Amino acid sequence: IPAYGVQIIAVGSTRFSALYGFDPTYEVADNKPGVPNMINYLTWSPTGTAINMANAGDQVLLLDGADTIVDMISWGNTTFAFNPALSTSADGASQQRILPYLDTNTAADWQSANPPTPGTVPVPEPTSLVLVGLTIGVAAALRTRRRHG
Repeated sequence: IPAYGVQIIAVGSTRFSALYGFDPTYEVADNKPGVPNMINYLTWSPTGTAINMANAGDQVLLLDGADTIVDMISWGNTTFAFNPALSTSADGASQQRILPYLDTNTAADWQSANPPTPGTVPVPEPTSLVLVGLTIGVAAALRTRRRHG
């Protein structure tokens, strides 16, 4: 996954595609050819229980090639990633990171989106520090241009 990349996991891609007009990256239920299926990774789920992304409580882990957790989220009655966990979302809603470049490893990094906006990445508002930096940079460029112009 590239930096700031988006991966969309839907329980069923047929319903997802009908709602949003495009296919998710992965699906849990095998119901649409061409969309890869999520399967249990027995190293992290040794019981082999079915993936269901339950509204009452569940978790999602992002692992690197060495099986190290890169990121995770848990909600409802599951406190694997966060304690306290995120609140449960209404059916049809999704959990999404508020700011893709900020990760405090707490539930405060996430929000419920209803309706969801799959595939979008929030664009940050410029902060006053960034605006000051841009102003100084423009002023320095203009000054340099006047001296050499």
